[in-house]
Amino acid sequence: MNGLHRLKRVINSYLFQDYPNCEIVIVDNGSTDGSIDFIKKFKKIRLIENGENLGYSKGKNILVKSSKGEYILMMDNDIEIKGNSFLSNIYKAYKSLENPGFLSPLVKERKNGQNIENLGLFYNRIQNKTSLSSVFGKGIIKIPGYLGNVVFFEKDTFLALGGFDEIYPINIDDYDLSARAYLFGYNNYLDLNSYVIHHGIETRVNINSLCWKNKYYLSGFSRMIWKNYNVKNLIIWWPISTIWIFYKVLKISISNFSLKPLKSYLFSSYLFLMDFPSTINSRRAIQKERIIKEDVFLKIKKAEIK
Repeated sequence: MNGLHRLKRVINSYLFQDYPNCEIVIVDNGSTDGSIDFIKKFKKIRLIENGENLGYSKGKNILVKSSKGEYILMMDNDIEIKGNSFLSNIYKAYKSLENPGFLSPLVKERKNGQNIENLGLFYNRIQNKTSLSSVFGKGIIKIPGYLGNVVFFEKDTFLALGGFDEIYPINIDDYDLSARAYLFGYNNYLDLNSYVIHHGIETRVNINSLCWKNKYYLSGFSRMIWKNYNVKNLIIWWPISTIWIFYKVLKISISNFSLKPLKSYLFSSYLFLMDFPSTINSRRAIQKERIIKEDVFLKIKKAEIK
């Protein structure tokens, strides 16, 4: 969607990577801010125009399916790559891993000094802020979930896992596909030897943007749990996650003196109930075909980095 001001900041970091054989593909989800005209100025970039906002998941599925390469570095439009050798290095790192599903670099927030976003996505643990200097250059670690705003993977692996669930425009991508990767025998990793800069943190403090995302937060996370978790973990973690999400939304409502976030939570609850039959059908298919019977991704602990 609209993100021209961020594209202008990051576009040059994509154009001069030293990897010898790559294509740059940008999917436009119906932007109206001049992004299309700006992108068309660059001959190295292949542009896919959807004409309307199809959502993050569907837009990214279109990107992967239309890409010609065997491997894909998929990024949001607010990610700046650091260094001309970034693509070469992350490709080499991926090829060195055991049964890799997805590999993410570290993500440093532009407006938060040297803090990095997190050390992977965790399904049942709260993470403390970490400085880039304390972890950078210290190898590759296994993580429960990859970072959705920038990730490297093999195209055939993505397609074999079914790609992103397209039922909602947001909040049914990284956690969902990370869990499914483990169920089908793959591992997710974080590369501490590389990092990118995230320029889009302002969308997380804008009340309208937060409310739109919260319309699909509970429904998306709940659908992920019901699809992927075994019965025991489903019974334990779905109620806890529901309460935790309510707590986060309540904090947003109080801090902004607005009922809009709570209304978004109620709408998301309604969506989940309406789509529950579809969720159960997806669950049956995944649980029938899963290779790993234990929910390994719930047991991965934060790595002790020395």
